[in-house]
Amino acid sequence: MLTIRNILSVSALMVLMTQTFAHPALAQNSSDYPAAAFAAGRKAFDEERYPEAHRLFEEACNGGQPGGCFNFGLMVDYGIATSPDSLRARTFYRLACDGEIPSGCRYLGARLRENDPKDPELAVYYLGRACTLGDAEGCFLTGYLHRIGEGTAKDEGIALDYFIQACEQNYQLACDELKPKLR
Repeated sequence: MLTIRNILSVSALMVLMTQTFAHPALAQNSSDYPAAAFAAGRKAFDEERYPEAHRLFEEACNGGQPGGCFNFGLMVDYGIATSPDSLRARTFYRLACDGEIPSGCRYLGARLRENDPKDPELAVYYLGRACTLGDAEGCFLTGYLHRIGEGTAKDEGIALDYFIQACEQNYQLACDELKPKLR
């Protein structure tokens, strides 16, 4: 069964494995340290040194690196080198979203929809923000919520607009939703 959580789980791992940033060799007190910590965290994660990746992503986030916040949030959310805590992960997804990381907005919106305490209206807001930042999956999920009227008024026209945005970015589920409408 296709669920928002299944869609997000696959894309989380893809984002974690594909985000790239520079990896300068810097001292911890340098203003470029957050970017270096993020890059070192990615390397540690790729090499399955999860406790080290966890520490480095947290340091990157504490230094204001939004990609570090997102990846730290993923590790907290999915319990990688820590206990799973989706409520705590929201804090880091919000920081990532504030730093214009689209997947941070999408994950925050999904957690606000799925996990207690739920806030469906805020979920629609953050999923819509993900869409605005160019996240096709965020567009699809926002359209879905408009279609079913969860956290917002039920509106098929608005839903279709979001599905179109997602399909234009080659998000296949959205394109599949549009096929019956195009006949």
